[in-house]
Amino acid sequence: ANCNSHFPIYFIAGNRDFTLGQTFAKKSHLTILNEPYTLIIENKKILLMHGDLLCTDDISYLKFRKIIRNPILLFILKKLPLKTRLKLAFSLRNSSSKHMHQKAKNIMDTTNKGVSLYTNKYKCDLLIHGHTHRPKIHKPKINEQILVSRITLGDWGEQAIGLELNEKDFKYELIDYIN
Repeated sequence: ANCNSHFPIYFIAGNRDFTLGQTFAKKSHLTILNEPYTLIIENKKILLMHGDLLCTDDISYLKFRKIIRNPILLFILKKLPLKTRLKLAFSLRNSSSKHMHQKAKNIMDTTNKGVSLYTNKYKCDLLIHGHTHRPKIHKPKINEQILVSRITLGDWGEQAIGLELNEKDFKYELIDYIN
């Protein structure tokens, strides 16, 4: 049975699940979206991103991301035996955790430069992203005028915070599904 026959599920790959492909999508009954992804709701342009590209001060990670997501390298990785891929993924995860503890927290956070780069390039009214796992609705202002609003979504490990968006009046709020 299709578990999401009433609600379509869309997926944007993150920094740990970017190798998932169409086979996974088909078996999971979901649609993989390219990043960044734009959609229009009530004449408002929304930009959806994982969010790691917004962390422009994390130069070493962004270099690594560019290498590891190279289509040729991904093709080769997918041809390796599952046992080898799992071992490699575990090794990369451990290495990543070690490097994360050595970096200052602000380096791994979104930057105004990164946010401006994408919101200006895509001329969006709202940016929705994850990656930093600190849910918040950001409404930056200059001279009392709200600039592009940005919503940071949380992860679904120890918390379950989602976004509810009312299409009719374009109002949105973060919902805590646990508390």
